[in-house]
Amino acid sequence: MKALELITAFEKHFDVIFGLNEKESSELGKNLGLNTSDHSPEGLAELGRQILERVPVDTLVIHPTAYALAIGKSGAATVEGPFTLKPLITTGAGDHFNAGFCLGKLLGLDNALSLLTGVATSGFYVRTARSPSIGDLVEFLRNWPTA
Repeated sequence: MKALELITAFEKHFDVIFGLNEKESSELGKNLGLNTSDHSPEGLAELGRQILERVPVDTLVIHPTAYALAIGKSGAATVEGPFTLKPLITTGAGDHFNAGFCLGKLLGLDNALSLLTGVATSGFYVRTARSPSIGDLVEFLRNWPTA
């Protein structure tokens, strides 16, 4: 719990984005005594809201493989990702999601659009096994994959 105190302490100086994958959100929820049995988008959004009550930061992001959600002062946003059954690589997909989400925030986008840049960055990466350039990301968004 000391780590959570350290994370929330940064909120005094910055807008903190606390990002978790699905397993991390479940493990944290269990440690906080929360119900972690519902892994639907609605269930994870509720878990996220409860985590955010106990870890008061600006934004909490949870990113399973098929979608991502962000919860902040303005509410919750969920964006489905371009899930593929045949990824070329999966190691690093979460890091790419985080980079894409942060890119969106740095560009001044809201949580929903930042989630979109996150899932698109990760989606491009798992299909090509390389990080996207801005041009790659724009092209990927224009031709949003269906599989």
